[in-house]
Amino acid sequence: MKRTSLIIAAVAAFILLIILFDAAYIVNEKEQVIITMFGKPVGDPVIDAGIHFKLPFFHKANVFDRRFLE
Repeated sequence: MKRTSLIIAAVAAFILLIILFDAAYIVNEKEQVIITMFGKPVGDPVIDAGIHFKLPFFHKANVFDRRFLE
């Protein structure tokens, strides 16, 4: 019984880790990110450098070079 619960906990931790990695994205100083949901922009463009979070599996981070957009 104890081994089964340990395996279930390990699988749950692995799934949570995958979700966390899918939710986080990093914006560099020379990049701009537009978050889209099902192909349509959601919210304002992200221009602040650093780590940011989005909804996993629903939002997509589209990265653009800021030098091309100016």
